[in-house]
Amino acid sequence: MIAALYFPSIASAHAYIVKSTPYENETFTKSPQHIQIRFDEPVQSAFHSLQVLDELGKRVDLHDGKVNKQNQSILEGNLKPNLPDGNYHIVWKVISSDGHSVNGVIPFSVGDAGSKTNISSKPTQPLSNTDVMGTYWIEYISLFLFVGLLFFGLFVYKSDKTNRTMAFNKTKGLLLLSYFGLLFSVLLSLIVETKNYTNGTWQAVLHKNLLMETINNTKFGSVWIIQLLLLMVLANSLYMACKKEQKNTFYWWLSAFVICAFLLLTKAFIGHAATENEFLPILFDFIHLLSVSIWLGGLIGICYLLPRVQIEKENNADYWKTIQRYSKWATISVTLLLVSGIYASLNYIPNLYSLLHTNYGKVLCGKILLFLVMLVLGLIHFIKGRRSKNKLGKSVWIEISVGMIVLALSSLLTNLPTAMESPGPFTGVKQNKGYSISLHATPNIVGKNTFTIKIKDKNHKNITSIQQVTLTFKNTDMNMGNNTTQAKQASSGVFESKGFYTNMAGHWNVKVHILTDSLDSVDVNFNYIVGSR
Repeated sequence: MIAALYFPSIASAHAYIVKSTPYENETFTKSPQHIQIRFDEPVQSAFHSLQVLDELGKRVDLHDGKVNKQNQSILEGNLKPNLPDGNYHIVWKVISSDGHSVNGVIPFSVGDAGSKTNISSKPTQPLSNTDVMGTYWIEYISLFLFVGLLFFGLFVYKSDKTNRTMAFNKTKGLLLLSYFGLLFSVLLSLIVETKNYTNGTWQAVLHKNLLMETINNTKFGSVWIIQLLLLMVLANSLYMACKKEQKNTFYWWLSAFVICAFLLLTKAFIGHAATENEFLPILFDFIHLLSVSIWLGGLIGICYLLPRVQIEKENNADYWKTIQRYSKWATISVTLLLVSGIYASLNYIPNLYSLLHTNYGKVLCGKILLFLVMLVLGLIHFIKGRRSKNKLGKSVWIEISVGMIVLALSSLLTNLPTAMESPGPFTGVKQNKGYSISLHATPNIVGKNTFTIKIKDKNHKNITSIQQVTLTFKNTDMNMGNNTTQAKQASSGVFESKGFYTNMAGHWNVKVHILTDSLDSVDVNFNYIVGSR
């Protein structure tokens, strides 16, 4: 949360419109011929939709909507010639690069259309439904449990070969249960994602053509095929490891762990990190997932494996040595979780306002609070491990239960648009030539905004000797030229301007030019992020 306060973000997730032709509520004197919607990221070619409807709901486009092959961030189509005067609206839907469906409406009019349409033009990406959440929650739990138990048996529970074999025999049933849970959730995810893309019913999506469309033409489909192949290879490793006690059993369990690590990596390629198509975000997401697996899986190992092994060995010294080794790995995991979590917050939370006012930010706050609870419980267990006195009791199960809730919130976050699309009102203050100039932009979205400029002296008093204040807007993501307007004086030292000066989401620069009564010029520049809604 601290990182969200002090560092502006430079990334986004879920596609949103940065420019459209026509733009929202644009009025044409003549019928337009072409429609173009530009998004902030490439969109997928599957399951997109582009329709233009008149006031009666009849289509007036040529049914040729497509994603531009040369620039996949553009959805475009053509209109029927000579549209009559009236109100129209573009109904669009795309699958963003991170695999989530986004849709919206853009109203416009031709000629003398009378009253404007009241249709909302806001893009929507609904809260994750229970189908998606449930499927990915099962997948997360199964995968983290599998990876964590394997790591615990291979690297934490260090003993001779006989005891290691005994440890894996004790966890064999739980590992197999995790594998089948993982297989079930991966198979089900194909149907769930197809249902999510098409907004159809369960019966409707169980159609070969729709499922093949998801597999062949979406990023999720490509990753799903890889996941299925990895699960087949993993089944072979499990079979060989469980088949009999042989000399290379350790290496079969190790190969199973490596395969599961690759499965974790595939999750990073269909999450928010994959939006940027860069190595570093995907790497940090993978580190985050692996660290959670080691932490939670280790706790399961302590609660499930150690008591069963100790019944046969009756050796408290080995018990506490294992706890102390786990504590070291858990400390490393928590450190990596904090680093990767802060990195993600810099990418997806632009400021404190978006943290507290967006669905993504609110869910993230809940996850952070529960993480702190786990951290306190982990510290208690760490101290107990150092003292080697009473065995860890029910508090470990409490920590595991909290971890399961955190995983549920993580599955929800994965399917929510990030807070980048709603940065909220902007306020900035700059100093120059003894003047203090503040700029406040609200609501700070694409479309109409109010810009308020306050000019004060060194004593924080409003300056009255101002002749003119000019604002020049420039988008720094794309060369769109400059847009200049003159602000009107609202009161002593306060100037205001209202208008459609930011017609595209993303990074903007506003140059404030002040001319005093003595013809002195004072210039300051403000850089900020404009939200899509």
